[in-house]
Amino acid sequence: MSTTSIMRAALSPAEKRALLAELLRKKAGENASEFPLSYGQRALLYLTRVQPDTPAYNTMFAIGVQAQLNTDSLRLAFQRIIDRHAALRTTYALKGEHFVQRVHAAWKADFETRDASRWDENRLEACLVEDACRPYNLECDSVIRLKVYSRSPESHVLMLGAHHIVFDYWSYDVFVHELTDLYACIQTGRPSGLLPLGSQFTDFVRRQEDMLASPRGEKLFQYWQREFAGEMPVLNLPSDRVRPAVQTYNGSSFSFSLDSALVGRLRVLAKERNVTPYILLLAAFKVFLHRYTGQQDILIGSPMASRDLVQFEHLIGYFSNIVPLRTDLAGDPVFTSVVAQVRKKVLGALEHQDYPFPLLVERIAPSRDPSRSPLLDVVFSWEKSRDGAPRQDVVPNPENIEARLPLDLLYVRQFGAPYDLTLLIFEGRTSVSGTFLYNTDLFENERIARMAVHFQNLLQGIADNPSERISKFALMSAEERTRLVNTWNATTTSYPRGRSVQELFELQAQRTPEAQAVVSGDQRVSYGELNQRANRLAHYLRRRGVGREIPVGVCLERSVEMVIALLAILKAGGSYVPLDPAYPRERRGQLPADCCKVLWLDEEREQIAAERDSNPECTSSGESLAYVMYTSGSTGVPKGVEILHRGIVRLVFGQDFVPFGADEVILQVAPISFDASTFEIWGALLHGAKCVLFPGNVPTASELGKAIEEYGVTTLWLTSSLFNAVVDQEPEVLAPLRQLLAGGEALSVSHVRRARERLPHVRLINGYGPTEATTFACIDAGTSTIPIGRPIANTQVYVLDEGGEPVPVGMTGELYIGGDGIARGYRNRPELTAERFVEDRFRGDGGGRLYRTGDLVRYRADGNLEFLGRADQQVKIRGFRIELGEIEAVLQKHPGVREAIVLARENNIGEKCLVAYVVALRTEVETPELRSWVKEKLPEYMVPSAFVHLKRIPLNANGKVDKQELPAPEQVRPKLLEPLAAPESSLEHQIAAIWRAVLGLQEVGRYDNFFDLGGHSLLISRLHPKLEKAVGRTVAIVDVFRHPTISALAKHLSQVECQGRSFDEVHARAREQKLARAQRAEALKSRKSAND
Repeated sequence: MSTTSIMRAALSPAEKRALLAELLRKKAGENASEFPLSYGQRALLYLTRVQPDTPAYNTMFAIGVQAQLNTDSLRLAFQRIIDRHAALRTTYALKGEHFVQRVHAAWKADFETRDASRWDENRLEACLVEDACRPYNLECDSVIRLKVYSRSPESHVLMLGAHHIVFDYWSYDVFVHELTDLYACIQTGRPSGLLPLGSQFTDFVRRQEDMLASPRGEKLFQYWQREFAGEMPVLNLPSDRVRPAVQTYNGSSFSFSLDSALVGRLRVLAKERNVTPYILLLAAFKVFLHRYTGQQDILIGSPMASRDLVQFEHLIGYFSNIVPLRTDLAGDPVFTSVVAQVRKKVLGALEHQDYPFPLLVERIAPSRDPSRSPLLDVVFSWEKSRDGAPRQDVVPNPENIEARLPLDLLYVRQFGAPYDLTLLIFEGRTSVSGTFLYNTDLFENERIARMAVHFQNLLQGIADNPSERISKFALMSAEERTRLVNTWNATTTSYPRGRSVQELFELQAQRTPEAQAVVSGDQRVSYGELNQRANRLAHYLRRRGVGREIPVGVCLERSVEMVIALLAILKAGGSYVPLDPAYPRERRGQLPADCCKVLWLDEEREQIAAERDSNPECTSSGESLAYVMYTSGSTGVPKGVEILHRGIVRLVFGQDFVPFGADEVILQVAPISFDASTFEIWGALLHGAKCVLFPGNVPTASELGKAIEEYGVTTLWLTSSLFNAVVDQEPEVLAPLRQLLAGGEALSVSHVRRARERLPHVRLINGYGPTEATTFACIDAGTSTIPIGRPIANTQVYVLDEGGEPVPVGMTGELYIGGDGIARGYRNRPELTAERFVEDRFRGDGGGRLYRTGDLVRYRADGNLEFLGRADQQVKIRGFRIELGEIEAVLQKHPGVREAIVLARENNIGEKCLVAYVVALRTEVETPELRSWVKEKLPEYMVPSAFVHLKRIPLNANGKVDKQELPAPEQVRPKLLEPLAAPESSLEHQIAAIWRAVLGLQEVGRYDNFFDLGGHSLLISRLHPKLEKAVGRTVAIVDVFRHPTISALAKHLSQVECQGRSFDEVHARAREQKLARAQRAEALKSRKSAND
């Protein structure tokens, strides 16, 4: 036995297979011709190498055959197709710095049969899915496979799989036509009617290179350059998960069928508008995306055949080219005008479709965001069956028709998504169906299923009234709309809505006069005493001119006297204006001069004590003004929110989110000028409970714990920031509570989880509500995530789009609040009141109003609302819309971070950038670690440019984050792991100077990473021309990504003359190849002439 044989015998079966594959690859390479790749192939090959196991670029077709099948004849027919089409005999290899395709003279078909006669449907489907997801090794494997699953002698499933690099949807029609024709010929023994192919795919590649080197190629590019003038739009579809930092291709699919009657109406409409059904549905899909995102500049891609020459019509190969289609939907146009605009764009794209999309990306968008596809994230594809259409590649043979296989395309769920979302519409002989391909790292199947229904509803509306404005088309069914508008807002309960606060307090004082009402330090005041003292002050106030709804300012420290003052003002018929004594004099001076009546009572104690202690006659009702609370205004002037008695009463009566009762002890912590005090004070005093006044301003965790233990507190309300601080420091001090309410700002997921772990017996409630809705509008007491929940009793909430229409579940919209808690409006601000308080169109009686919160939310499938952020805090960085809270949530999950706030600020060169303010849990976390943490979880454009480390987050008097006190980041080099090292060579000094200018920093080191200094892809595109100018030669942008330090980049530029694969090089290479072919042709012509 030879040494080689002995070595082979020692190999495992897997090693033997690998060795055989290597030998076959070498043997095949010996009989292969090499050709360049098309631009489409280059892009697919690159993406396949980045993620070799992704099925995103696997094309798969399950084909049913309900007839007897000769598998030997089918195998031979399949082999002859491979023999006919060079693309199916091709492998791909790296040669030098470029890939080439190797067309082999012969290739054995990858054909397999399996007996599935005893399988159930689940096992068959599992095998089909496994086949569909099996990766391709493009260097040595077959690029096309055919497997037969036989269920019975007359029932079979053919699984056709091919890599997209050799197979587009047009190719499927070519393949099926040839397979059935060749099978019939083999079965009957008669000749095939297929004509010989005059061209192969490599001829298309050659033609593409010639075109790009010609003036026409530049003319095509100039067209697309004009289409992309201005800021590039980025389509921000609402998703279920945070976008991964690096794009994934994990996907699935959801299919649906369009109603035949609807399809008929749409075809008639298309004919009336002189467009194809493709253009009509493309326009509808654009409107659909506009309605789902609220964006007006809609850019998506659509594949076109790119087979403009007859010689390419009958070839199998990847000819398809994505063309970007941009549509402006500003101004709420009617649908017919959208169709006209889309028609014009499609005709222009058809005329210029030959320009390769990957090259367009390279020239228009050289800087890439690794989390997304370049230029576009959504694709619309229309595929039309060409069965029965006359063909020019075949001579019909009637004798073969009966032997042709009856094929029926079956649905197979797709796995892998090249884009975030693709809508594939397939027009068959008798029906039209749709399939959404979607990225499963972004979307849940339930969302896509809803989208399919909404798209069909939109098409129905278009068919009904194509001249309607696009904002008016209903996406939801009547049933879904009823659920959102009515069912989830069925919150009506019985409560004393017509009574005033003081009336209800007086009834309570009459029931329990001896019960403790207010506790402040050592002071304990009963309900009877509190009522009498408030009565005396009320009579005095009336004599001093306080009457119906007259506002009276209350600027007192938290004390029994403060509570008496509030109650007395209401008893006098007036309304109180709470003013925090901690406010600086300047802040109080900003209040309008007529905001309230000022009374100095310090010197009137004897006169007040001499007043009657009987209840004054009540002149107030539920519709009367109870208080005016001033909140910050965007103009810098505070705005006074006018709250009615009915709003207060609705907050604490008829509710079930907190068990109001005489045995409750509520700790009053909030400043009187903060509307949480409404819940704390009146939630206790209108139910016979005890209201304990916390001494001082913002409490510490230990101070809270002491008060809770000393007074037996059962109910506590904390701002989100204070809640976070207590949970970080001493969460166990909250353990005696029955219920803990937190809100005012979005709650931190990590802090809520920690609280639930440490406080299992405390009911944690997320309370949401603006001042204009009287403290609370929604409550969530769930345990899974942290939505803001559902509307409380006698409150309605609506999630509306810009046109004021309800949006479906899962879509982002602005929150509007209605019901009995809505304020009267803004004091003496009629224009602002009219802007923010609008008519409630959803009430049958037409008498209600809605408050526009400016908060972005969405409904979850379970009916809970999820808070997404403020509309005015949704920032745009480098064209991307960003929710700052999303970045904050990621930072707060870092084990070393206690708190994090992210703002968008302008840097020293006037550009908007993200700045993160971080408070460490114990020891300071280094900036590079934080940056890496965010980069691993979020797209590059969401990584803050600067990190500012603070000992604490500044809070205002209401316990909310005081963003005005957050310092601007210093324009200095951030603290990095590498020590600062000065540039050395002259080239390093040149690069350092450019970095300082672009990054806006005073100093940078030779080992500093560009991205750790706050750099990003857009800054690289600005750095690039400066760098080329400085070094005096072409520099590839990719080199900056590959060599992100000054030292590495300088070394690379010094060693390599020019690594950039610029467009000029593409032109030059194409011209050289064209010239070489011309010279060969001329030489052949000369030899022929000589022979003649």
